[in-house]
Amino acid sequence: MKTLSFLCRFVVLLTTAFSSLGLSAAEPVTIKKVDFSTARLPGAGATDEWIEVMIELQGGPNETKNARNPNFNENIKVDFYLSYEVDPEPNSKTKGKVLYNFHSQVEISALENHKTVDVHFFIPP
Repeated sequence: MKTLSFLCRFVVLLTTAFSSLGLSAAEPVTIKKVDFSTARLPGAGATDEWIEVMIELQGGPNETKNARNPNFNENIKVDFYLSYEVDPEPNSKTKGKVLYNFHSQVEISALENHKTVDVHFFIPP
């Protein structure tokens, strides 16, 4: 696997469909943990290890006025952005480092108060 130099330009944006309806005292969803690891994905057609990013989310109370159920938050969107740089391949005409940028999004239909869910993103080698 190529040596990766991760830039600290990693941003996880977490929004809910209800966030624009008003501010609440408790967070509707919190990020409990973010882990980076590597994974071999033989079915993906690559022989190198992929970067796996796991984000653990925990549901909080839904304090919106017209919530269908205050124990659930709905339509939770997680946006994942990652940038990293690598040295160019030997014999490449590229001068300096090569910067790769990735973006992916997942939407969770509902998350219960106090429950956790892991969201996984895989970045190709």
